[in-house]
Amino acid sequence: MKQPAEMPELCEHLQPVLDDLLVRGARITFAGQAWSQNCRLWVYLDLELDLAELRKRHALAACVINHEHAGTHDGRERGLVCFRCHDAVMGLFPPA
Repeated sequence: MKQPAEMPELCEHLQPVLDDLLVRGARITFAGQAWSQNCRLWVYLDLELDLAELRKRHALAACVINHEHAGTHDGRERGLVCFRCHDAVMGLFPPA
């Protein structure tokens, strides 16, 4: 998929994580408001995210939480969510 002409700008808590992942070769598959009004900007990437490794590489604020959704009919995702700013970086859910 072609990268957006304008790169999405996440909150200060998650932008460094997104920048790091893009430099390492991740590709954006979707960027926008996902799920509900409670989501400001969620960026989806084309790879699985190693949340433990991301937490080691980045000094994440307490407002950034791990998120996992293993939906049976409405999609599967794993990533980091900033519950203060309602932004997120999401990756693929690992296969069962």
